Amino acid sequence: MTRLREELFEEPACKTIFSIIKTDVLEGKPIDFGAVATQIRGEAELNLLSELTLSEDIDDRTIENLDENLRPLERRALDRRRQEIQRDIIDAERSGDIARVDRLVSEKLELSRIPNTLK
Repeated sequence: MTRLREELFEEPACKTIFSIIKTDVLEGKPIDFGAVATQIRGEAELNLLSELTLSEDIDDRTIENLDENLRPLERRALDRRRQEIQRDIIDAERSGDIARVDRLVSEKLELSRIPNTLK
């Protein structure tokens, strides 16, 4: 379950809701949507929470298959990070920051070593 992290979520509303429920999710506790609703203020978050509470797609089987369901999120987060690193490398090269280029290239190399199960 430690693979479930905030950076996997691209949408700010998803990140906000996950940040509120992550402890319960990671500990395998049921989600108290009423308690979550008291902690959010944004309209996008409230709309998403409403959709989640009305959804019948989230069931015990979904939770049991969480590992499989995380792969697409992880792939997209990895792709976003690779693109971000590439942009940062270009910026660092333009500014002549060789030390930063080296760090970014090392990080890019590390990302390329992630097992093919995500790819």
